[in-house]
Amino acid sequence: MNRGFQLNDPIIWVKNHYKPIQGKKRLNNLTEFIFLLYKKQMPSLDRLSIGVPYIDKTNAKRFNNGQDLHCAGNVWYINYPTINNKNEKLHHDMFPLELPERCIKLSGLKNGIVLDPFIGSGTTALASLKCGLNFIGIEKNKSNCEVAIERINNYKF
Repeated sequence: MNRGFQLNDPIIWVKNHYKPIQGKKRLNNLTEFIFLLYKKQMPSLDRLSIGVPYIDKTNAKRFNNGQDLHCAGNVWYINYPTINNKNEKLHHDMFPLELPERCIKLSGLKNGIVLDPFIGSGTTALASLKCGLNFIGIEKNKSNCEVAIERINNYKF
């Protein structure tokens, strides 16, 4: 905030699994926050790029000129694959590809560069490439960089 960023919206990611907390004094954390920040003028979000179909199809006609999509809201249920063995866990804080992909689509960015200051295993870089954008990744852990580079080089789009 001291650098001129302002909060646009918080998003809550509901995880399908979590690391259990041992003991009886805390609850398992089933969610994670994502903060949409901006500088200067608040951008328009491409809300329908991650839209969901109406359950009641008559709402599409009444609220959205017949288009069968509406804003998915700020609570996202995104599953990620269960890790069956240690070799599949490439990074301590991995998240599913769909998470940064939704954020990128929501931003409405059609060309440009996505900056990930903590690239980890490269998931945001992969999402950027999948959305047709370039990326810059920063990471101080050399082994994480090697994992990210390998994932990027081997990813099939």
